Amino acid sequence: GLCFLGKVKFDEFLGAYLGERPGNIVDAHNGNVIGRHRGLWFHTVGQRKGIGNYLDPKIVSQGPWYVVAKDPSRNVVLASNQYDEGVFESARTDFYVEDIRWITGKEPASIVSGKGRFQMKIRHG
Repeated sequence: GLCFLGKVKFDEFLGAYLGERPGNIVDAHNGNVIGRHRGLWFHTVGQRKGIGNYLDPKIVSQGPWYVVAKDPSRNVVLASNQYDEGVFESARTDFYVEDIRWITGKEPASIVSGKGRFQMKIRHG
């Protein structure tokens, strides 16, 4: 669970506030449907724990499986059993944001035409 939720389980919290929107889990290498998910928000890129519960039992033994990307436009979770092979490095290192609210009230000069590249540190755990 999350510290601010107390004893509420994370999946229960998400389900209560976001509901469910089932879709396919697809093998990122060949495009085959290998399982079904309850909603994109229940999965995070890099996730391994628990993903097997949503996969076809014949596929689970070919793992370990990891979430390598999510495609909201198709409501698809992409998974791979080759997570560490560099093909999916950008899924672990890059992400995009929209509608940023800058503390200073104005965007940094390094942003050109609404786009920029920043280095940041994410702390979790």
